[in-house]
Amino acid sequence: MKQYWLTGGRIADGTGSEIYAGHILIQEDRIIKIQTQPPERDVFQYDCKGALITPGFIDIHSHLDWFTGNEGSSPLILPFLQQGITTAVGGNCGYSVFGFPVSHPYRELLTNNLFRSGKSTLCWKDIDEFADHIQTNGSSLNLLCYVGHGTVRTSIRGYDANPLTDEELTQMLGLLEDNLNMGAAGVSLGLQYEPGIFADKKELKAVAALVASHKKVLAVHPRAASAVSGKYPIKPFGTAHHLLAIQDMIDLAEETGVRLQFSHLIFVGSLSWKSADKALKLFDDAWNRGVDIAFDTFGYSLGASRINVILPEWFRTHLGKNLKNPWAIQRLRLETMAMELVLGFGYEHIRVTNAVHPDWKKYNGMYLSHIARQRKSSQFKTLCDLLRVSDGTAGVLMERYSNPEIMNKMIAHPLSHFQTDAWVEREGVNNPAIYGSLPRIFRLNRENNLLPVEEIVRKMTGAPADRMGIAERGYLKEGYFADLVVLDEQSISDREEKGIPLPPTGIDKVIVNGRVMIEKGLEVSDKSPGRLIR
Repeated sequence: MKQYWLTGGRIADGTGSEIYAGHILIQEDRIIKIQTQPPERDVFQYDCKGALITPGFIDIHSHLDWFTGNEGSSPLILPFLQQGITTAVGGNCGYSVFGFPVSHPYRELLTNNLFRSGKSTLCWKDIDEFADHIQTNGSSLNLLCYVGHGTVRTSIRGYDANPLTDEELTQMLGLLEDNLNMGAAGVSLGLQYEPGIFADKKELKAVAALVASHKKVLAVHPRAASAVSGKYPIKPFGTAHHLLAIQDMIDLAEETGVRLQFSHLIFVGSLSWKSADKALKLFDDAWNRGVDIAFDTFGYSLGASRINVILPEWFRTHLGKNLKNPWAIQRLRLETMAMELVLGFGYEHIRVTNAVHPDWKKYNGMYLSHIARQRKSSQFKTLCDLLRVSDGTAGVLMERYSNPEIMNKMIAHPLSHFQTDAWVEREGVNNPAIYGSLPRIFRLNRENNLLPVEEIVRKMTGAPADRMGIAERGYLKEGYFADLVVLDEQSISDREEKGIPLPPTGIDKVIVNGRVMIEKGLEVSDKSPGRLIR
């Protein structure tokens, strides 16, 4: 049996308890001994003198299920390993790679999504068959998956905006329950994306009640992430739309008793930032009333999405038709102007990562405002043209999600968990979170003295393991799986050069199920020790 020691390190065990000096013995894929006295020299030792040894980091909001197990997927997963992630929770925002009938007419809609992972066939239907795929093709990290409401609904109705019939609702709930019974971590909702935007209260309540009956987690990408959106009626002096979206989900959790994980809490546009404290108070008040609720956050004020996410629902629902309708275009122009005025968010804050259309790929990495100047066109016309050529699917990085003060509050908040919400684009510009999301949180915590480092480690390890019900991971305990990170807490940091994200500093080793995968930032194993957790 393969054994080795990690010796001379300082152990942060994932509980939040005080760091202590110790030595860890690993055999095969398990931690078999943790002791304070030096070990005998008859087993190979990695000298970790002065370093911090932690459990492997858990990315509680990931989309790596769309990339794991693909041929040639290793470069797409490597950046996440390099930042210390050993377990990713996939299937978020309503998109999962499983949860559909054997035969249905909407396969192209399922594969032509935000991630463009190359899983063009999706030659499995449920999490059991996806597990077989992972077993056959391997994974370099562990994966836990939600079943996506949007994926299941699309396989039944496509992007039809009409309410589901009772028969269709029953079919959808049956597919969701099948996958919950097979080990899916819960259900995810993507209420700003098709087809989640079409789900009415009856449908959402039925889904939430189903998840609650299984005592699993409902993750939700909300209907709105800014003070004004196209998802709610605009009322002068009315409640900010992102607060309405939060309250809607709290109400859903209170009505059904479901455990709610609120995805990527953000405040898009500088004029949305003033309501951040009110948003956090909604979470605090709900928790104090007994609602089982938490939220995801990260250390960046930007995030990846599709260009059509900024559109009002009425325009997105019939995108192709509306792009040909002068009256619809004029209405959109006015609403877009209003968006800039009331949000403090505009074309100069939207960076195209992947324009999709061959003629537009030269604009990858540029802001819409810059593209407009280069094309000698108006910013609004540039937006409409990009919508046309990409069919609304162009990838973007949107900025002004928050400010440093808000980010610090969310990192330190007792209900927050940490995420990447990122994926590697095969062409164009990449989200810096692919390399730096969790190391950046260490840096921000260090620079702003937010929490003890033991607590930051707990929020990246033990806390998400408990939240998601991940057994025997998230903690450094004898008998637990050997997922570990060896790091220097004084130098761990995100890194970039001339705007290009690079692997982080300060991480010495990343170990997945006992196998050293990363050493001093470099991949040292091409094996696939990761597993699908169920």
